[in-house]
This record gives sequence, C-alpha cells and structure tokens, in this order.
Amino acid sequence: MVDPSAALRRLRHCAILLVLVAGSGSVLPTGASAADDTPSLEGLSVRPVSASGAPLRGSYFNVSRNPGSRFIGFVELRNDAREPLGVHVAPVDATTSQATGGTTFLDRSAPRRSTGAWITTDAGAVTLGPGGTRRVRVDVRIPRDATAGDHVGGVVVEPDRRVPIPGATTSRRVLRVITAVRVRVRGRVRSELDIARPRLARSGDTPVLTVRLANVGDTLCRPVLTAALLQDDDLIGSEHREVETLLPNTAIDYVVRWGRPVADDRYDVQVRAEGCGAPAAARESLALGSDPARPAEHDAGGAAPAARVGATSTTELVGLAGGLLLVGALGWGLARRLPRRRT
Repeated sequence: MVDPSAALRRLRHCAILLVLVAGSGSVLPTGASAADDTPSLEGLSVRPVSASGAPLRGSYFNVSRNPGSRFIGFVELRNDAREPLGVHVAPVDATTSQATGGTTFLDRSAPRRSTGAWITTDAGAVTLGPGGTRRVRVDVRIPRDATAGDHVGGVVVEPDRRVPIPGATTSRRVLRVITAVRVRVRGRVRSELDIARPRLARSGDTPVLTVRLANVGDTLCRPVLTAALLQDDDLIGSEHREVETLLPNTAIDYVVRWGRPVADDRYDVQVRAEGCGAPAAARESLALGSDPARPAEHDAGGAAPAARVGATSTTELVGLAGGLLLVGALGWGLARRLPRRRT
C-alpha cells in the first residue's frame, strides 16, 4: 500500500498558481508553489472547512467514501484588502504534469471529464467587501460506478483583477488558489507502474534518457527511478531520481539527464522503478549518436560501396556500349578485306 502522506505531498496545501494571460485570452499556467494553511494573495485568503464549519486538519479535502455516496464541505473566502474583491469559484479536473510529474489543475474554462465533474459549488462568482468573508459550499457526489482508488479534482478561486506584468503590453498575471479534493473510493485497489519506450539521445556532451512512466494502478504513487548505462555488463554510469506524484491512469515521458559526458556508442540501458507496487524494470540496447552496429556507406578511406546484385551502373552501360561498337567496327573492316565471289 502506498503511503498517502508521501504520495500526497503535492496536495498538502492549497496551491497558489501563477498564470499568464496572453493578449489572445489564452491562459497558460507556468508553475505552482506551496503555501501555508491559509494562502493569501492580493488580500484573498482561502481555506477549506468541514460541513460543521470547523477548519480541516490539512488544507485540502481528503475523504474516503463508498461509490454512490456524497460529501459536503465549504471553502471559506476572506478579503483582507481595503477595496472590494470579485472572485470566480469553479470545480476543475486534475491531472499529472507532463513536465516532471506532480499534480496540476486544469483551467476553470476546460471541460470537466473526471473528478472535477463530481464537484459542484453553490456560487460561481462572489464579491467580497473589504474585510468580508463568504463560505462557498462544495458538494462532491461520487458516482455509483466509480472505480475503487484515488480520484483528484479541485476548486479554483480566481480573482477578477489581473496584474500587469512589468515590460509587457498585452499580458497580465492572474493568481489562482486551488483547494485540492482527493477522494479515495473504497474497494480493492492495486498499485502498479509500467515502464516502456526508453530512448537515448544527446544534449551537448551529455546523454538524455527519456522513458515512458505510466501509472496503471488505482492509487497515487511516487516512483523512485534508477537508470543505468552498461557495456558488457560493466556499469558506465547511473542516475537516481525521485519522481513527483503520478495520478492513476496517467503517463508521462520522464527525462533523465546524465551528470557527465558519455562517448557515442551502443549501451545497455537499464531502468528500474520502485514505490508503486511491485518493482518495474525495462532494459534495452540503444545507440548514442550514430549507430555503431549499422554498416557505413563509406569507410574511413572513402572507398566506394560494394556493388548491389542486379544493379547496373552508368559506367557499366557506357563500357558495354563501347565494346559493342568496337566489335562492330572490326567485323566491318574484316568483311571489306574478304574477296567477293563472282557470279
């Protein structure tokens, strides 16, 4: 069983997200940082509370429920600024960040197709006066056909105000506060990680290994990855990585950059991951740089490649034509020297 406290490290606090809004109106999240138990930005504070109004031990909703059941809580909003503050409140889906792993939350305008579709709020837009507070109800309904395991969504609170970015004319900075909602649907679960498609390439003087990590289990997991380069079973070098949380049924192309230069050659690449159920491993023979196992078209001395069976070069055709002309000329000359028979 995966340790929830380790697997949910990215969900321990409400996430404060920094977002760039381009002139076309597209929203591009650029990063996330952990906050304290009541994150505050531009005078806005957000904290989750229980249905009774008591603050939660953590700063996200973390519940275990049966399929077909329901959970109710609140997000408490407070405006500590000296002027009114308008905010949007909306449920959102979560997924695994493709960059490094870890939980990332989609924009409130994105369609909700997973856990975000289980969540509703009783207010979509709220205006808070100076020093004002408001509790927004969060209603989580687990479908009867929900699969056992971990399901993650969130509730986004996004201020109306967008802060200009110094030096930019059309871009604005939007700060979002995310309260994560993690539901463990009760039932039999399994933890399993799949490793596939290791690829080796070069970035400058150092190799870069890309490997597909897929969480094919039912629980959040944080794999610990070890990658090694070998030749004739001799270890050339290895790298060790702690991968961020992978949500169930998600996959990423994880990149491991080697810490030192390695020569172009063919290597045995061995990848092993632990921490997501039984250890998973993959081993491939991969070439770094030009493939040394592939015969070259020209050797170092510039010799021409061997002739292919069934192929006739232009030089051969010219030579053949010349030979035929020579034979014809000799035959014509010989015919002229022979005496003609009189009739």
